[in-house]
Amino acid sequence: MFRALQLLLLAIICICCKQEVQKQEEDLFELLETGEVITFSLDSITSPFINACQIVKENENTYLTFLNDISNSIYWYNLESRQLYKVQQFLEEGPNGTGDIVGYFYMHPDTVILISRNNHKIRFVNAASEVFRVIDLLSVMNEANGLCFPLAGFGRDIILEHDKLFIICAHDFVNSSNMFPKNVIVIDIKNNKTEYLLDYPNIYQSRNISAYYLHAYQAFNPSTNKFTYSFPLCEYLIETDHAGYLKSHLAKSNFFSADAWQRKDLVEHNTKISSRDLLRNYMKTPTYKFLIFDSYRNTYYRVAEIPQQELQTKDNYPVKYQSVLILNEQFQKIGEHYLDINSKPSPYFLTNDGIYFHTTPLKESLLTFRKLVLKEIER
Repeated sequence: MFRALQLLLLAIICICCKQEVQKQEEDLFELLETGEVITFSLDSITSPFINACQIVKENENTYLTFLNDISNSIYWYNLESRQLYKVQQFLEEGPNGTGDIVGYFYMHPDTVILISRNNHKIRFVNAASEVFRVIDLLSVMNEANGLCFPLAGFGRDIILEHDKLFIICAHDFVNSSNMFPKNVIVIDIKNNKTEYLLDYPNIYQSRNISAYYLHAYQAFNPSTNKFTYSFPLCEYLIETDHAGYLKSHLAKSNFFSADAWQRKDLVEHNTKISSRDLLRNYMKTPTYKFLIFDSYRNTYYRVAEIPQQELQTKDNYPVKYQSVLILNEQFQKIGEHYLDINSKPSPYFLTNDGIYFHTTPLKESLLTFRKLVLKEIER
C-alpha cells in the first residue's frame, strides 16, 4: 500500500492554531517498568505479533480480544485466567465475505464492526459472523475531491461516541490521483450519514509529503467529551469536539528536534529513489505516532519515534527506538519514558493497575505484554 501511496502529489490547505502549553522544568511522573509480563498461549496458526486488540467486558468477565490476520478471525481470552474463551471466524469471500481484515471494533454481543485492507466498505457482523449491514463509502465520496479507505489497527483506534463512529482515513491513491483532504470519517450509525472532518496541520500545507507521514492517530477523553489527534510531523496535539472547538497543545519530545522536517530529501516524496531509500529516510526522521488516553489515570501518552542513522530491524521488521510522552489532562507534559526496544506501544491495553504494551514474545507460541505503571517521581 505504501508504494501506491508514494506516487502522489500532496496539496493541502489546512488550519492549525498554535497554543503553547506550560511545560514542567523536570519530569514529575515516570512509566515504571515493573518487570511483569503476562502471556497468552497461542495455537499454531496465530502469530505472536498482532495488529489490533480490544478489552471487552461481557457477562461479568473481562476479555482480551485480538485480531488474527492470518486466519481472518478474532480470538477471545479471559483476561484473569488467560485461557482461550472462543474464536470468531470470518469468511473473506461470498455473501458474508469480509475481505482481509486489518481492524475491528466490538460494539456489543451481536455486533462487531470490521475494517478490511484497501476496501471502501465498513461491515457490521453479528455473533454468527453474518454480515447484516454494509456502509459503502464510495457512494458518498466525490472522486474529484479524492477517495479514501477507512483505516484501523496498527494503533489507529476506532471510537464510538453518541452513536457515531470516528475512523481514521487512509488515502486511496490507486483509484484517485487527488489527495483526500480530510483525516477522519464520521458515520452516524442510526442513519448512515457520513461526514469527513479534520484538516492537516500547517507543516503539511502545500508540500509533497511522503506517505510514511500522512495518517493521524486519535484518542477520546470522555470526561471532556473531546477528541485529540496526533500527526507524525507535528509537535502539537489537536484537540477538538468536531463541532467548532479546535485547540492545539504543544507536546514535544526531549529526545529530538523538529528541524529535519524542513528537509525535502527526508520528508517529501521522491520518485527517483528506491523504496528502501524511502524507508531509510523515514528511519532518519523524527516522528510522532500512537496517542493513548488513559481514563484510569486521566493521562495522555504520546509515542515519539527517535531518528536512527542506520536501518535497524527487530524480528525482521524495521524499527525505531521510541519514547512515551506523559501528559496530564490539561496537556502539560509531566514526564517522558524511553522505551526498551522490545516494547511496542501498539497494540496495548489498559487496566486499573497499569498499562500493558505488546512486546517481543518469550517464545513463538506466546502472545506477550509488558506491564508498566504510572508513578510519581520522589524528590
